[in-house]
Amino acid sequence: MSNSVFQGAVAIDTNVFEHIFNKEKNVDSHIDDILLSLQEDSIRLLVDEDSKIFDEYERIIGPKLAYSEHNYEISVLRYWLGTQETWEPVDVVSPSELMAAIKRIVHEPDENVDRILVYVAFYRGKNLISNDEVHIVIGPQREWGDFERRHRLKKQTRNICKASRQSEILTSVEAHAEVVRATSS
Repeated sequence: MSNSVFQGAVAIDTNVFEHIFNKEKNVDSHIDDILLSLQEDSIRLLVDEDSKIFDEYERIIGPKLAYSEHNYEISVLRYWLGTQETWEPVDVVSPSELMAAIKRIVHEPDENVDRILVYVAFYRGKNLISNDEVHIVIGPQREWGDFERRHRLKKQTRNICKASRQSEILTSVEAHAEVVRATSS
């Protein structure tokens, strides 16, 4: 099986891993399907070399991994978060033109990891899967008259980092649709 939309590596927001346990967010276990499909294709997880992404994973998802239960979701998460063999570290240069462009759009002071997730995906020309509608995908309500944040991020970065032209920001539902499309063709 080959998922051309996720060739080689992908950035995954913490909320996607967290939503694997939430049946309202993980309708029809689509997140399970995405993560398993990416695992089968040996897709690597983009992280930053300074471990800020992993620190957030550890803080939010880590306690769930400590459960002695051996349920399906825990084993999937342990694969993605339990070993550095599945990671592809990216050196995040800040300040840089790329990070400055991202900060103009994801401007909230406490969203450093969200900016880093966008950076590692765009710098490598890979996709980001995120369910963070407020900070990454759509934007806060006061910005709803503008294009969605993900479109503004692409527009702001395309001339700074040519690799970003190949990147997309997808919700888990959209990523699942891409996985289904790729496997059925």
